[in-house]
Amino acid sequence: MSGEFMSSIPTMRYGEGDRIGLLRQILVGLNHPDEHYPIIHIAGTNGKGSTAQMVTALLSAHQLKVGLFTSPHLVTPRESVQVAGEMISVKAFKSVASQVNRILKAYGWTTPDILSEFEWTFLIALEYFKQMDCDYVVLECGVGGALDATNAITQSETAIFTKIGLDHLNLLGDTLEEIVATKAGIMRSHQLVVIAPEQKPGVTSQLKSAASLLPETECLKADLTNLQTVDRHTYRYVRDNNQEVTITLGLPGEFQRENLATVLTWYEMWLDKNHLAWKNDSVQKALASVHLPGRFEKVNNHPFILMDAAHNLDAITSLIESLQAAFPHQTLRIICGFLKDKDVAHMVEKLRVLPAKWWVTQPDFPGRTLTAEELATIFNRYNISPQGIYSNPKEALEVVMHQEETTPIIILGSFHLIKCLRGEFDV
Repeated sequence: MSGEFMSSIPTMRYGEGDRIGLLRQILVGLNHPDEHYPIIHIAGTNGKGSTAQMVTALLSAHQLKVGLFTSPHLVTPRESVQVAGEMISVKAFKSVASQVNRILKAYGWTTPDILSEFEWTFLIALEYFKQMDCDYVVLECGVGGALDATNAITQSETAIFTKIGLDHLNLLGDTLEEIVATKAGIMRSHQLVVIAPEQKPGVTSQLKSAASLLPETECLKADLTNLQTVDRHTYRYVRDNNQEVTITLGLPGEFQRENLATVLTWYEMWLDKNHLAWKNDSVQKALASVHLPGRFEKVNNHPFILMDAAHNLDAITSLIESLQAAFPHQTLRIICGFLKDKDVAHMVEKLRVLPAKWWVTQPDFPGRTLTAEELATIFNRYNISPQGIYSNPKEALEVVMHQEETTPIIILGSFHLIKCLRGEFDV
């Protein structure tokens, strides 16, 4: 199973028939790898990756071997499958993929493109986590909930819901209520459900209502009042027992406060359930080590360059707040590009509050990309004249980097834009 194999199959097959039934049939053939470890399942619109990394770091601090499945990847699908912080090797990836392929052939499916790249990687991850004898597994949903490939699992110990907003409207539903109902589909009986704070009106009550219908499912909403920001990386946290502690988080950005509050709500419950004590040194070391590529990530010093894969309205709103806090009274140089199935017009409307010069480009995603010319038209609609229009993101980057200006450079938008440009830096 080579890289060529993975590149020859569809990226996504979400909603094409009974995907969950198909994946569960394959999991049966693999002898139920998802039943070999407790699972923490994470759904939401924004913050899933950050939350998954924090949860993984805290579990690992207890000397537990943790499997982590995340998406999207920036270079190779192997990035999505990690155990104890190490990406699955090429050899192991090919070996487990061959094992999955044998199951497909045993069922009479002779072509690998019956599965999408995401589904293949997910199945490889679950089997690999079993082979590696993981103590815990953290699963990040892709775009959905009920119909997401990750929901093929038969059990999970915890469901965590990060901030939910309007995204993937073409896949998840036409309204926020429909999207929440889809996300809620990852809930199970006998489960702890944790909901991020600062949700849009109606989201929390709808999630709590869904949880109340399940036997022995406890539902908690995270609280921001006991977590105060000290600076970009430091927070003051008042624990349930009124003990005050200082926490340093490796992930910068104003929006991380909500994700951290969500994780700490889960962690306090997890400690109590497992009769474990909070250890300041372990918590500090774990959370300070968390790093997430492409999320408010500094990739270069001279000139200063920061990347963020903000690609929906809520993420853009949070990014603007973080940029304003990090670079007050500075004019920014911003390179951006989006996919055409996003609410780009409203994102541009939000972005115009930033004091910035703009260069527009386009992600490398045939069929879904919004062309640089189309994006420039949207900018002009909001009385913003881009400094440059480039179909090639690398050309845009080269032009901006070689200017004599010293103001910060921000690259924002689609993950597929970040994916295209991040490899230009030694990170």
